[in-house]
Amino acid sequence: MFNRILVAVDERGANKKILNAALGIANYKETEITLVHVSQTTVTAAFPYVSRELMQGTIDEMEANSEKLLDDAEAALRENSTNTLRVKKLHLKGDPATQMLDYARKQELDLIVIGSRGLDGVKGLMLGSVSYKVSQLANCPVMIVH
Repeated sequence: MFNRILVAVDERGANKKILNAALGIANYKETEITLVHVSQTTVTAAFPYVSRELMQGTIDEMEANSEKLLDDAEAALRENSTNTLRVKKLHLKGDPATQMLDYARKQELDLIVIGSRGLDGVKGLMLGSVSYKVSQLANCPVMIVH
């Protein structure tokens, strides 16, 4: 049923739970898993008087961090999988919910697996959460891992 799965990877410690949830679905047959990490690129707009070199250094550091997160997630998937998995890694930039939703629609993915931040109260009401936005706007099923 779920042949093409998008798995959101971030800096928090919930990645293990998210990856295990995706593997629980993917281990039933050969599945393509796309690991995605989205970097928010608001750093350039926030600091108009910072040198290009410093900005480029910051952007390069964000890229390297994203690549490491994705490499670690892929290694964990392969280590814990009993089946052959096709794994793609993808680093996107911008608003996380928008970027993931756009990619999932364009690629016609079957499932999105994402973690929950657990925002509540006024903060949750005012800011919302990536997982909430994705679950409300996705054109495919969404699994939110707590």
